[in-house]
Amino acid sequence: MMQVEDQAGLGQLAVCLRGLVYGGSNKAGVGTNTLPRPANWLPAFQQNESTSEGQGNTSGTASQGEHGHGHHHTNSRHHPKVRSLPQVGGKPTHRKKNEGGCDVPGWVTLSSPNTKVTLKRDIVDFVNYMQLSEQETEERDAVVASVTQCIAMVKPEAVVSDPFKQIALPGARVDLMVRNAGDFGNLATLLTPHTESPKHETDGTVAFTFRKFSVCLKEASLTDVEPIIGKYLEEIPQLRATIVLIQAILQQCNLVHVVGGLDLWTLIVMLVAVYVRYNSVENSASRLFMDFLACFGWAFDYAMHGVDLNLLSSGSNWPVKQHDSFLSVSDPLNPSVNLSASASRAQQLRATFQYCYVSLSKWEHGNTTHKYISPLANIIAHKKLPARPSRPVGS
Repeated sequence: MMQVEDQAGLGQLAVCLRGLVYGGSNKAGVGTNTLPRPANWLPAFQQNESTSEGQGNTSGTASQGEHGHGHHHTNSRHHPKVRSLPQVGGKPTHRKKNEGGCDVPGWVTLSSPNTKVTLKRDIVDFVNYMQLSEQETEERDAVVASVTQCIAMVKPEAVVSDPFKQIALPGARVDLMVRNAGDFGNLATLLTPHTESPKHETDGTVAFTFRKFSVCLKEASLTDVEPIIGKYLEEIPQLRATIVLIQAILQQCNLVHVVGGLDLWTLIVMLVAVYVRYNSVENSASRLFMDFLACFGWAFDYAMHGVDLNLLSSGSNWPVKQHDSFLSVSDPLNPSVNLSASASRAQQLRATFQYCYVSLSKWEHGNTTHKYISPLANIIAHKKLPARPSRPVGS
């Protein structure tokens, strides 16, 4: 698999269609905060299926016209077979095709059928589209309150917090943090009379179903992460939108925490690390999103480096790896704890980030080979998203 060293001065940020990604700017980042460009613009994984015209050539292989080489490396020795993103297709949730015959995903707001949709605008529309409705918020709050009450009955000294409320997705698992729970391993047994089939997972969490909601309890350190996450969201305005977007992608790819993927706290730490390391004057969700994909898809040296916010500063090299897992992410509250210890599918996460980066970089509005007028529709199966309230075109 191709390796790209993450050192200062190795090149400019690897982006095509800079007008799409950064809203019209053609200036590449310079200095020590820029991400290196991959040596060749081919993804380090093999595409399992041939690309159809309707999917707009969103496979990970670059075309000859864009990058000057049209050969395809399919040798499995260099491109291990990994799980690809869900295929997009079919009719949109509640949109019709525009005048050009392209499907319009439900989150796209169009002032006219031929409006150019940039990635920056597409992310804003997607996040607004996926935010919880008032009814969904009330239902979730009621579940959190009831679960908290159940825990108080069996563990009166326990403190329960809901640090991820601001970035919750419709239909997503409810992740709660529990402190001062004593013997946390016995919590599942104590909750049996109050919840549906609680079980203690191998990663140390307690999972169960409550009023049709999937709930996960995780033992927290002595410091509550809720005010820390709130501080991150306040100081980095584009962080919330980027978390919501990546969270939706990981859910569709089945790369969430319970199946060897990333949990929300680990994802937040990784995003904040990218923001600190490659801090840019252009503070937009599209910039942070593409920097994240480029970093953990291409530039980050997983064998040598790890993520540790306590040892990271703007323009500095990534800290030396502190943990044995493929992806090493230290808890900023307790650096001896490896947040990514259960991320057994970290290599598939990297391949997914590569796929998304190449697909978005190759997207071009008005290209008749693309089925969608939305760049995000090339990496998000909009037909598989939870049902959302309908919005009139142009809202």
